[in-house]
Amino acid sequence: MTIGYDQRGKQRRKDVYGKSQREVIEKKRKIETLSSNKSIPTPERLTVEAWVSCCIELRKPEIRPRTLENYGQYSKRINAELGRTLLSKLNPLQVQFFYSALAQQGLSPSVRQHLHDFLNASMKMGVIPTNPLNGVDRPKGGRVVEPKALEPAEAQKLIRDSKEEWLFPAIYLMMATGLRIGETLGLRWADLEGDKLHIRQTATVVNNRVVFGPPKTRRGVPTVYLSPDVMAILEQRRAEQELKRDVAKE
Repeated sequence: MTIGYDQRGKQRRKDVYGKSQREVIEKKRKIETLSSNKSIPTPERLTVEAWVSCCIELRKPEIRPRTLENYGQYSKRINAELGRTLLSKLNPLQVQFFYSALAQQGLSPSVRQHLHDFLNASMKMGVIPTNPLNGVDRPKGGRVVEPKALEPAEAQKLIRDSKEEWLFPAIYLMMATGLRIGETLGLRWADLEGDKLHIRQTATVVNNRVVFGPPKTRRGVPTVYLSPDVMAILEQRRAEQELKRDVAKE
């Protein structure tokens, strides 16, 4: 396929490989997008840093803000060690040494695995015939830390100690329903219908800014049914808010 022209007007072409026609068409679409934006140099001059940056731009419309922030952190680490390497010259041994260095720096196994998945997905887009990560082992996971639930006495103490706090309704709601922090912070009164609470958005802090996004589940809007004690606490908080709003208007 043609991906552009050089300064002398000579056609620049790129061979695209894939296991199926659908995969080839998808790879061609992504490369055409980059070419039309003039963000992809000739394959001979394409560095790891330039290609990783292109991949992040491609994924922006379909990923969460927190994921985009993580991608930025991954790219910084990749560029520090491999960024200047020509994409066509990257080999499995370089990547394996890179992973070993990250382990020695104390980077957690889970982060190293996520970084590998990000880099591997970037290399699979078809700009180079062979993915250099095919010969690289995915970093192994570390010891899994089992989640620890509060004992009944601990839960009761938390409720007692936080009862006068402004965030008490949120704390009580999370303890009663198991909602995540982001799901709880993204709630609005419009999401409460009788004793049904609809989780329609989450709140996440990215670069010191609150960003709202869809919940993690892809099976529609999750619904939580609330017990009478939770309903009573929420209704009390709503009444307090309405009172403060009325006072502010006077």
